[in-house]
Amino acid sequence: MHTQSIIAWRESSIPVTHTLSEQSISLHDLTQPHVISTLADQLIHSGTFQSRTAYMMIVHYAVDAMVIAWFAPLIRDKALFTLDANDVGFILGTQGQLSHIWIHPDIAQTTTSVNMSDLGQIIAPIMNEIVTSIHRAGHIGKRGITIVFVEALIRRITALTRCYDHELPCDWSQALLYGLGYIAKPQNTVTVHPDDGPAIEMPIPTVCCVLSRYADQYACPTCPQHASHAVRRTFTEAWLATLNAHEFLGVTGRHRIGGQS
Repeated sequence: MHTQSIIAWRESSIPVTHTLSEQSISLHDLTQPHVISTLADQLIHSGTFQSRTAYMMIVHYAVDAMVIAWFAPLIRDKALFTLDANDVGFILGTQGQLSHIWIHPDIAQTTTSVNMSDLGQIIAPIMNEIVTSIHRAGHIGKRGITIVFVEALIRRITALTRCYDHELPCDWSQALLYGLGYIAKPQNTVTVHPDDGPAIEMPIPTVCCVLSRYADQYACPTCPQHASHAVRRTFTEAWLATLNAHEFLGVTGRHRIGGQS
């Protein structure tokens, strides 16, 4: 199967390129602390991010690259490619935003059956090296970085399965976590009523996704640093109202029903 035939990559919300450029940053690059420092400085100088946020945004960029490279074709096309950290990466725009996901053009499709636990074992060493690199470069706790990394992975994969209307085995997340060697604790939730349909339980991240110690005006709607469930509920319902139908489905797990509350 040629890379150009992968629907998940052709239709990706973040454009996928197979052309290597000087701006391409591979996941292997991210295992080197000096690359992390240089990249964080670039994000800070773009004027978009402060120091800790810049380092943590690298986590989210790495997660996006992993999900689109490994998981999206598996979920959408039932295809998995033999990839390593040198084959996957991303390209940033001038304002520090994620511009493209880069995937090496000369890769082979895996013919053996691979489950979520196997896939977790494939990406775990890459994830752990990136976590260590960010920890060393940014002087940020490894536990917090790991929690953000894993929860972002689960959240993005969940959204993909919903948008592609593809059913994974009911224990897929537990299998992936097992493969990653990560023991997850149950997450709290906030109940929201974004439309005329049934209430939705939105997960609250274990830690802030950029490890901020307080919720500022840029905080996510469900951020654990918000003062109360009432604040989260208000922000989350307002945010859900801004999403299009496709985004709403990916975030909530169901289609929008009737008017917005």
